[in-house]
Amino acid sequence: MARTSQPLSESAYSPDTCMFCSQSLRITTSAADTDSESEHPLERGEPTTVIDDVELHCGPPGSGPGGHHAHWACLIDHATAQARARAHGAVPPVPAVVADPVLGAAVRGTGTETEARTYPPAFTTCVVCGQNILDPSGRFIVDVRNEGGETRGFDFGVIIEEEEFLDSHPSQVHSRAFHDLVAEGDYVGAIDVIAEHDVDVNCTFGNDGLTALQKAMYSGDASGVEFLRSLGATV
Repeated sequence: MARTSQPLSESAYSPDTCMFCSQSLRITTSAADTDSESEHPLERGEPTTVIDDVELHCGPPGSGPGGHHAHWACLIDHATAQARARAHGAVPPVPAVVADPVLGAAVRGTGTETEARTYPPAFTTCVVCGQNILDPSGRFIVDVRNEGGETRGFDFGVIIEEEEFLDSHPSQVHSRAFHDLVAEGDYVGAIDVIAEHDVDVNCTFGNDGLTALQKAMYSGDASGVEFLRSLGATV
């Protein structure tokens, strides 16, 4: 069954299902590339169940987890649909403004100290319960659970912004893949992207205008810097 971007009503929602497609947060999957000698069932191509759960923080700013749940892809699909509607004037952008629980005053959410972040209306409140989902600084913080484990306090707003950028700049898909692979230390994969898609080792991705080498230098990734310089990357 295909996933949809339609949220459930509060009465129909279950904490074990996605708030958008109503399917289970546990997905049965199998690998396309199999390895009959592997001890891992997924690598052997055998069906296995993995969790795909993004938990929102519904409630007053800073209230933490305990909100509604969604699949990662469903949440992104809903975000990009909202972004497209906003781009065509159907959903006007609004500042991410939340109530500070200490000061009791409205504060503008910011991505950094100098740049205000805005979200479409669907991402200031939960589409199921209508409660606030942003933290006191205006970030869209969630808890993520998948086959890699659990990540608490993840800023999903960054993912939304990247997806919106790629939606309007499709040519940047391979540049993003190259940057991600270098950051993950998958240098073989990074070389494959260069070879298969003619990606420039000095390519930038996103609105920050940084190359993979600059990001590696700023993050203190010595092995990444060495790898990129070996490919001829320059600052």
